Amino acid sequence: MMITDREGWRQQWEGVCWQSYAGLAEGVFHLGDLQQAAWLLEKAAQHCEDAGPHSLLSARTLHKLGELFCSQGELVRAERVLGRALEALEAVLGEGHPDTGPVLFNLAGIHLQRERYGEAERFYLRAQAVWAKSLGPDHPQVALCWANLGETCMAQDRPHEALFCLRRALSIQQAALGHLDWYVAVTLDKLGRFYMGQERYNEAAPLFWRALEIKRSQLGDQHVAVAAALERLVDLFRLQRKYHEAQPLCQRALAILEKALGPKHPKVAWCLHRLALLHQGLAQFSGAEPLYVRALGILEQEFGWRHRETARVRRDYAELLRALNREQEATQHEARLKGVLPLRWAVAPHSAS
Repeated sequence: MMITDREGWRQQWEGVCWQSYAGLAEGVFHLGDLQQAAWLLEKAAQHCEDAGPHSLLSARTLHKLGELFCSQGELVRAERVLGRALEALEAVLGEGHPDTGPVLFNLAGIHLQRERYGEAERFYLRAQAVWAKSLGPDHPQVALCWANLGETCMAQDRPHEALFCLRRALSIQQAALGHLDWYVAVTLDKLGRFYMGQERYNEAAPLFWRALEIKRSQLGDQHVAVAAALERLVDLFRLQRKYHEAQPLCQRALAILEKALGPKHPKVAWCLHRLALLHQGLAQFSGAEPLYVRALGILEQEFGWRHRETARVRRDYAELLRALNREQEATQHEARLKGVLPLRWAVAPHSAS
């Protein structure tokens, strides 16, 4: 009897500790201290698991912690924590319970970001099955799975399946949310990227324009998401060699990013790279060079000279120097690419996000 009493007191104490750590974590999260919030949530999760590893409280705390790690880009830690959350949920509630849907979806997103497309597809299909059963096949959550399944199919060079998934997602979202919803804009962007990858540029353009207008209407003209939509159009026009049409869009995107993020943010550097490529395409070499120099300075400071993002800007800058008959400088820059990036590695500028 004494053991039972002690066990009850211990579980009660662990619950009090969990409440303290979880409450503090929520407070510091809203203050913007994500690192401290993550540490506090880890402590909260530890107390939950000490009281019983397979409990709903433990699972939900781990899920919050996993989402926080995702927001910080710590995908390895996020995957490990979300895996534990899923194990706890399925132990208590069973496989296929509606509460497992968000965890499955987040795990799929991690696999997608880490380019493990087969695993991403498997988890999206599991999340989709959970939500289709609990919410219905035409629910927006199911549509999100369709849209992301489209991305996994694109990455695995399965264009017919990708197109089916993306069209299905868009159809559900427009019916359930209306034609001006944010998620509609996201899926329009994905569908536009599909057509762009298939060199069906005339079909991609109206989708990108629609996505841009939705984002502008919801967020205003100065939001970074609007800049990303503009950059998508820039990439499309550059592929079509429509450099004159692309330049003012790229300049608008650059102005938004500099104002919103500051002049030394990596997204500013990637936009500078885009603008430099447009100048280069128009043989405006004197206009391109200072853009390359500035972009390289930002990326070297942020990531170092051996980072692939830095290297591909350097590769394009070397090509510009060679076009200006500055062979020695071009060779010096290309020497720094050895072991980092092939000189003719065909890749577009950093993708608009």
